[in-house]
Amino acid sequence: MHVVHIITGLGRGGAESVLLTLAQALEKSGIKCTVISLTGPGPIGTELMAAGIPVHSVPFRGWKGIFAAAHLFQLLRRLRPDLAHTWMYHADLLGGLTAWLCRIPVIWHVHNTTLRVGSSKWSTRLVARLCAGISGFVPREILYCARAAIPVHQRIGYSRKKGILAPNGIDTERYRPRPDLRASLRAELKLPADSFVVAMVARADPLKNHEMLFHASIQLASPSIFFLLCGKDVNVQNPRFERFVKNEYVQAHFRFLGERQDVNLLLNACDCCVLCSFAEAFPVVLGEAMATGLPCIATDVGDCAWIVGNTGSIVPPGGRLDLALKSLSGSDLAVRTQLGRRARQRIVENFGISQFTSTVIAAYTGILE
Repeated sequence: MHVVHIITGLGRGGAESVLLTLAQALEKSGIKCTVISLTGPGPIGTELMAAGIPVHSVPFRGWKGIFAAAHLFQLLRRLRPDLAHTWMYHADLLGGLTAWLCRIPVIWHVHNTTLRVGSSKWSTRLVARLCAGISGFVPREILYCARAAIPVHQRIGYSRKKGILAPNGIDTERYRPRPDLRASLRAELKLPADSFVVAMVARADPLKNHEMLFHASIQLASPSIFFLLCGKDVNVQNPRFERFVKNEYVQAHFRFLGERQDVNLLLNACDCCVLCSFAEAFPVVLGEAMATGLPCIATDVGDCAWIVGNTGSIVPPGGRLDLALKSLSGSDLAVRTQLGRRARQRIVENFGISQFTSTVIAAYTGILE
């Protein structure tokens, strides 16, 4: 079987990292994968190519975008895949329609649960509604990464006859506890050896709501709690963080690391992970942190509560994050260790890459049969 994956872009993000993990797992199972990006190869494209998976770029942005459909049509005719797997709305629309015209079976992959004004761009909402209009005939099946995504999309017109829940798969071998790294990482990051370290891995985007973490930390002002922030544009020069980085507590207790490729290692320096988002689907970072053995505190959006289960804490968006942090950091080490073990076990048993890959392969097989 040869599957072409068509995705909007290959920068570092949840859907992109899931595609990377899935493509590698599919290759191991004997399914040939080719990836087409509608922008550029990006860092995830580099990792795909390093793994031996071909990556093509079709220029969709700028004036060249008017030729994107023709280029994609020619590329698909040349590659002649058995199936086209499209990721995110723009790729679902352009890639799905183009593959359909090439008489290639199409499967869509939805990675969003929020289509409200203020949470999604107007162009994103428009493309999603255009996809809804063609969902009855273009895709043979629709994969949803989150339970919360299914009713949201069916309400705007996505076909109710199609829909498979395929929770994102976590590579539990790459993300695993490495206690041997804890001391050296803390020394490298200038974190006290006996401190309680909180990780937040998220790009600097209003939806990720870093402000909630800043407010909670300042309100708590615990001398023993430190914060490790990773993600695109997460640095002290970011104008969105300007009023917070002037605070003395933030200056002393926060580490701004920007975009990192070694998050799987850095998480081992931490004691818990926080996600403060206003909106999520199935946030991969929660699964990765839990697989590393960290209890998590997350806002009650998307599938966060389902992922965390009874291994961490869920707070309302804009709720008392400081109280959740105070409770977890003040608990006994044995309690936190047990929570971390349960967190990893929950990911291994329910959201591992093997379960995800099996769901996807079953969908492929059902379509092609």
